[in-house]
Amino acid sequence: MKAWHALKVYDIVDEFEVDGYDVEIINGKVVYKLKLDEFSNPYQWKCRIVAHGFQESDAGETFAPMAHPVTIRAVIAIAVASSWFIKQGDVKTAYLNETLPKPVYLRPPQGLEPILGHGMLLKLKRAVYGLGASG
Repeated sequence: MKAWHALKVYDIVDEFEVDGYDVEIINGKVVYKLKLDEFSNPYQWKCRIVAHGFQESDAGETFAPMAHPVTIRAVIAIAVASSWFIKQGDVKTAYLNETLPKPVYLRPPQGLEPILGHGMLLKLKRAVYGLGASG
């Protein structure tokens, strides 16, 4: 939620404000993952809020751009032959950088409702894990 708040991913709205309008309300879920160190020892639990994207009525066409493994091997071979330096990069919270074409309302998962208040929704302004717009 810290990253969501820092990137202004959502606004908190009352469910009665959107009642009667033609908007989609999608359920949210909390997913936990145990992170392992280089020796496969558990060291940290990670928590992520995801949307039930299968509830979207018009997700549109989705795709995940990815390089073919043969292309990656060819680029590495050229880099080695040319004595180039290769470095890997990662974009933290990459999904949260994508803006949504239309607002989506997320019903908070169990456990978050007491913090936000009963009957409150998260009006998403950016893509989150599970939505069609997030790739």
